[in-house]
Amino acid sequence: YTGGTSFLAKDEDSALFFPPGDEAACAYQLGRLLTDKSLAIRLSDNARQIALKRNAPDVAVSRQLQIYREVISSRAGQAPPDR
Repeated sequence: YTGGTSFLAKDEDSALFFPPGDEAACAYQLGRLLTDKSLAIRLSDNARQIALKRNAPDVAVSRQLQIYREVISSRAGQAPPDR
């Protein structure tokens, strides 16, 4: 649980979280991954699906173009164009 990890993954669904600096909790979560194959596969599958959706090229390009339009419009003192 540090930084933006809770934004990027969900505990027990696509990742296993532990408090920062808690080596025992980290070791426990690693042990779970190494000994529970179904847990490891489920976390991996879920994380992969999240990453594919979040990093889809069409979504990334669309969002980047939207950002560029907003920046250009704000500099020109205009509302952003629709497309």
